[in-house]
Amino acid sequence: MKVLIVAKTRRGSAACVGGITETGKSVRLIDPHEGKDAGMEYNVGEVWLIDGEPARQTIPPHTENYMVRRGRRLPEQIDLVRIIEPPIWFFIASPFSFSCS
Repeated sequence: MKVLIVAKTRRGSAACVGGITETGKSVRLIDPHEGKDAGMEYNVGEVWLIDGEPARQTIPPHTENYMVRRGRRLPEQIDLVRIIEPPIWFFIASPFSFSCS
C-alpha cells in the first residue's frame, strides 16, 4: 500500500512515524525489529510503498500501528494529494447566516 509520511518525531535514536494510506487511513509505521535507528529512513512528504500488516495487539492510543515487513520509497510525487483518497468536505455555516427571530 502507498503511504504518505505526514509526521516524524524522535524517540531516542529512533523515530515514531505517522502516515496516511492511499485510502485515507492513518497508520503508525512500526519496524518489528526496532533497532537503534528504526524509522529514521522516512521523511515527511515522502511516499512509500509499504508491505506489512496491522498490528495484532494494540494498546490505545496507538490502535493504528502497522507492522512493516519491507518498504520502498517511491519517486517524488508532483501532487501528493492524489495519492490519498480525497477528504470528505464538511461545510460549516457562517455564524452570521442564522436568524434569531
